Amino acid sequence: MQRVLGFIYGVIAYAGFMVWMVYTIGFLGDFAVPKSVDSGSVGPVATAILVNFVDPPLWCPTHHHGPSCFQAVVDAVYPEAA
Repeated sequence: MQRVLGFIYGVIAYAGFMVWMVYTIGFLGDFAVPKSVDSGSVGPVATAILVNFVDPPLWCPTHHHGPSCFQAVVDAVYPEAA
């Protein structure tokens, strides 16, 4: 039963990745999607520069410490064979 559930999970994950990848190609290529990278409005340059300097320091600690905490939970919940 676990092998079947693992296989079904793999198929769903693969299909989800393919949908995401095709949408990303359409988003960047500006075709076949409702919103593209070029369809946004242009904002003030000062705001963009401020966001580019303020945002990374807020996200870096989260991404640095998050994966190790998440991996500890995954190791505790799922068996080695999965």
